[in-house]
Amino acid sequence: MARKPMTVGRGITEREVTVATGVDRKPALRSAFEDWAHLRANAGGTFAAVTAPMMSEVREVLSGAGAAPHDQDSPEDYAARIRNLQSAAAAEIQRGNADDAARFAFQAGYLYCEATMKERWEPEALRGAATIQAARDGHASVHGTEAQKLARWRSMAADFFALVDRGTPVMRASKEVGVKHGWDAATVRRAAKKIGRV
Repeated sequence: MARKPMTVGRGITEREVTVATGVDRKPALRSAFEDWAHLRANAGGTFAAVTAPMMSEVREVLSGAGAAPHDQDSPEDYAARIRNLQSAAAAEIQRGNADDAARFAFQAGYLYCEATMKERWEPEALRGAATIQAARDGHASVHGTEAQKLARWRSMAADFFALVDRGTPVMRASKEVGVKHGWDAATVRRAAKKIGRV
């Protein structure tokens, strides 16, 4: 069967898939439908078939877990909550209650996605957040906090406009204020433009 690799998705969901091409598309589709029918028959219905991979992971996680309660948002905690919601959805299906079955199934699917994203991306996300905070802290140590910068810019703007109001040319006023505050003339003019007359 002729198969072609293809990249789908983008960003963190970008992935490689293999698709059947040309005359092999129909046999590939037929095989996929047959596999689905077999899975559905063995699982005992559509819902059980759809959730089979998820529940296999849940059982694997809980097989080595101790007694509840588990640490909140731990893999074991997520697995137990997903198991309970899936069981509730299955029970509502048996009762013929589609509305509550959909509710519990939706919640289980949401938790499964949340747990998966947490497991795969939390370490990188926390490292990224720490890097960003370190950069902010470094910037603040050099340039001051936002509040300190605003106070400094207000002081420069006030001194700048005081000189201009006394007839000092703009360029000369910005240079003099820059010398006084330890910044270049362009920064003084930016401060004056940002703050305006107080």
